[in-house]
Amino acid sequence: MNVRAPNLRLHSSGLTAEHDMACAVCHTEKAVYSLNEGHFEPCWRCRSEGWRLRHRDRSRFWVQAAQALVIVLLVLGVGLCAAALFR
Repeated sequence: MNVRAPNLRLHSSGLTAEHDMACAVCHTEKAVYSLNEGHFEPCWRCRSEGWRLRHRDRSRFWVQAAQALVIVLLVLGVGLCAAALFR
C-alpha cells in the first residue's frame, strides 16, 4: 500500500496553513490541520457530527487492567472469607 504524504504549505507568519489532505472520516472534505499540535483532525462537518481524533495511551490500558485485576481478587478474597465464616 502506497501512502502519499500530504502537501503542506505553512504561511510565513505561522498563523495559517494550506494542505490537500482528505478527511480520514468522510474522505470528501479537507481535513483540519492543527497548527498547535501538528496533526490532521476530521473536517468541520464530521467534527460537528461528533467525530474526534483520539490518541490512545497504551500505558493507561495496563494500569486499568491491573486495577480491574485487583478488584476481582478483592471480591474473590471477600467471598472466600465469607464462605469460611459461614461454614
